[in-house]
Amino acid sequence: MSYEQFLPKSHLSFNLSPSESNAVNKKVWRASTPNLIRDLDEIFFLSNSSNVDLLILRSTEPFMPSMKQFKNWEVIDCGDLNYWILGREPIKKSLDGILDFTDSKNNFGEFTSVLESSFKDYRNHYSFNPIFSHVDVPKAYIEWTINQSTKSNKEYISKILFWNGIAVAILTAEELTDFYEIQLAGVHNQHQRKGFYSNLIYEFWRLVASNSRKKVIISTQSENYRVQEAWEKLGFKKNISVHTYHLVKK
Repeated sequence: MSYEQFLPKSHLSFNLSPSESNAVNKKVWRASTPNLIRDLDEIFFLSNSSNVDLLILRSTEPFMPSMKQFKNWEVIDCGDLNYWILGREPIKKSLDGILDFTDSKNNFGEFTSVLESSFKDYRNHYSFNPIFSHVDVPKAYIEWTINQSTKSNKEYISKILFWNGIAVAILTAEELTDFYEIQLAGVHNQHQRKGFYSNLIYEFWRLVASNSRKKVIISTQSENYRVQEAWEKLGFKKNISVHTYHLVKK
């Protein structure tokens, strides 16, 4: 879910999610808005006219019990996403050995291995809804990444960090209007807490700087304290929180 969709001047986004619909055999749609009060009537109308079974709703405004439009739906609070912004060169840890920050398209096996390892125990909004209990989150990330990387989209970036020839970390990002948004960044669990994450972000920042982009956006679940502590040490500043709800038609 793009950071741009939650900026104050953004409009309602309402789209079918084919991959999630196939995963749970239901009609799953996604809606995002910076102004839930303004758009709630339209969201309710679109949800009914599109025969939505499950709506994944995100907004910087919370869903309140007084919002009666969805009184006949089950509303599941799925936690918050915290967005952080980096506006300066990050602090990295010095490492011995040779680092190579390169495109992942010719290293898909290594990319997949790092992704599966680094996101094995990651909790996202699926964790709050039993409908998604059977969904393999790392596998879902892999499928999503494959779908993104196969698009002929010059704004999409997929990188892998090698250390002495060993794949240790991965990063994907998308170029937006005034910044890059990192969509996922992770380190293989056998190589965590060694300084590779700071070098991954640093190498990406160098790429950003070379393209005259001065801001980097990244997000995670609010309870993911460890990575947010790492971001703060790197120089990221917390920006906005986005609420996530699953609205299930009864």
